[in-house]
Amino acid sequence: MSNPSYEPAEERRGVLATLALIGALVALGVVLMAASPGGGEVEESGERGDPGREAGEGAAAPSAPDDLSFLCAGDYGTEEVILEAEARDRVQEEVERFVLTTYGDPGADASAYERSVEGLVVGECFWESPASGYVNDMEEIARAGGKANASSSSYNSPTFARELSHFDIDYARRGEDLESGASFTKVVGTAVWVSEESNGDPRAWQESVTVGKNAAAGEDWKIISGQTIPPTVDPEYESYLPAGGL
Repeated sequence: MSNPSYEPAEERRGVLATLALIGALVALGVVLMAASPGGGEVEESGERGDPGREAGEGAAAPSAPDDLSFLCAGDYGTEEVILEAEARDRVQEEVERFVLTTYGDPGADASAYERSVEGLVVGECFWESPASGYVNDMEEIARAGGKANASSSSYNSPTFARELSHFDIDYARRGEDLESGASFTKVVGTAVWVSEESNGDPRAWQESVTVGKNAAAGEDWKIISGQTIPPTVDPEYESYLPAGGL
């Protein structure tokens, strides 16, 4: 018997057929992987993704806001606390500074007066409260030359803060900003102060004041809002007024 002859063309056809079969198997594997749940979404670690990793595990937490402006619209989920004596004193000092600056003699520089008030207030909180109208009136007085040139002996004559008699804390609360996680303490109370009208007559006022502190930002107490009550004082606060002051 003679040996089969070697045909190069037949060998090439065999190789091509083998390659085609391998290619078909690879394509079929790709299709099956794409059709499987989560196919093709393997993370670099080789594990399927989980919510913690997808959210950026180990990423820095949201930074705390540099002020308490998020409290302008109110707060929720806070717990009531009792302030220590030192904290109460600091709050009253800030309220006194605010009353004497905002309702005292604005001087003759309206811009400087406004900046001094803004420096005591959280963001735009105070400017959204009714007391902001009083500040606008004080700016007009400053443009006219301050207390020395203020009108007197009229129904609309201005009055200027002389001293804070008392700050009665209604409540203090501690909470956390849900968006940033910043911790804060908020105090709401009633300020009683004595003013002097432009003609020298004294007058008593009381005002609801909200004060806040952002512990995370290392800030001191600042005014959040204020609402001036007409020049009458509740009987419960009359004992705090200076003797002969009215």
